[in-house]
Amino acid sequence: MFLARVPEALALVDELNLTDRLTAPAAGGAAIWLDGAAHPMPGGLVLGVPTDPAALRGSPLVEAADVEQVRAERPADWERMAAGQLPASVDAGAFGSRVRAALTDIVNTAGASDTVAVFSHGGVINVILHGILGTARTLSFPIDYASLTQLRYSREGRTTVASVNVVEHVWDLLPRNRVR
Repeated sequence: MFLARVPEALALVDELNLTDRLTAPAAGGAAIWLDGAAHPMPGGLVLGVPTDPAALRGSPLVEAADVEQVRAERPADWERMAAGQLPASVDAGAFGSRVRAALTDIVNTAGASDTVAVFSHGGVINVILHGILGTARTLSFPIDYASLTQLRYSREGRTTVASVNVVEHVWDLLPRNRVR
């Protein structure tokens, strides 16, 4: 069974005479189980934190008053994240050091021809990209859930950012792309 989604993949499947084995992916997405039912994740999240209280209105997951309470109780952190910085409760230097050390360990233990997949939070991805690209803001890139960011490391120690936040494989599953 192959998923009918990417044009290049469709062409390859056709070339291999496997068209009869194609299937359309089912629409879905992240949800939270609450009170016996699955409720879709609300939109307007940055690193899992709601940045727009209006996006949460009507969701059974969070009361609008709760969102306003978070914004009221931690306005400095809210503003820092909106400005592209880590919350004050996160020691940015220590966090960045842990991320860099882990990435260095992964790169150093991988073989020269290995392809390595690392699954992480959007904040970690942003810290890595910030270190490679020297962006002014630590949180410069909106990172979707299940997106792919590809880095390439050469034997000479060069790092290349090949792609950031690629979502073609989950395009129709993202809330902003669903047909309503």
